[in-house]
Amino acid sequence: MIRFAGTIAALDATHDAAAAVAGGAFALAAAGVALAPVLRQALVFVRPGRNVFFARWGFAQVLVAIVLGGLVGGAVERFVPPVSDGVTLGVLAGLVVAIAVAVRTATRTHPEGWRALGLASPGSARDFGAAVVALVLGAPALLAAALAWPLVLEPAARGFGPLATAALGGDALALVLVLVALPLTAELFLRGFCLPLFTQNFSEAGGILVAALMGAALFGTPAFGAQLVLGCLCGAVRLRTQRTAPCVVLHALYNAAALAVGAGIGDGGAPLWTPL
Repeated sequence: MIRFAGTIAALDATHDAAAAVAGGAFALAAAGVALAPVLRQALVFVRPGRNVFFARWGFAQVLVAIVLGGLVGGAVERFVPPVSDGVTLGVLAGLVVAIAVAVRTATRTHPEGWRALGLASPGSARDFGAAVVALVLGAPALLAAALAWPLVLEPAARGFGPLATAALGGDALALVLVLVALPLTAELFLRGFCLPLFTQNFSEAGGILVAALMGAALFGTPAFGAQLVLGCLCGAVRLRTQRTAPCVVLHALYNAAALAVGAGIGDGGAPLWTPL
């Protein structure tokens, strides 16, 4: 009887915690919606004119990049042992292959070659400032998604993934992957290569959303919500600045902030926090 009562009390505490998190996420989401017009005006201030993409490649090339990247990434994940505890290189390997296809495609189809992937220049201080502003003003929406999305998952699927957990534990390779390699490769492929084509065919908002959905799916179900919001912020920055480097910085800063918050709340496996 005592054990049963203890179980009921634990369930009630978990339910109360989930309700509190849901309420906080709702309030943060409302703040994110309220800040959306401010964020839009801030990005327009960086580049007042209309920024139109001219991608000379098509969906077939994007599909080839995805298929080849998926095959290579899956093979690495399956047959190459982890380089350290919980750290595998499948996603990174797949993205590198996809970027190789993107660079070759841009070189063959676009007058600017690989520079058409948002690499014509790193960008000005205003461009990188736009990335920081997007992260600050988008923080409520990001935090809302990081808290709310895990509530729809099974408890075992919540928390940080193995890579982020290893980074929180101080694994040097995991930190490099989370803070440098994955932001760089993901943004080069998604915002550098895919976004120009998507915005041409699905409108600006539609293109940003499709690229963000791809990125969220790439990083897995547990972190889908937060990664979707992050992808939309990165897409908006790419659209206004015409540069990919500010998106890389935005993505890396988000990952660093997510790890810092995770380090402050527990061991990286907190059941109601899934940002990575």
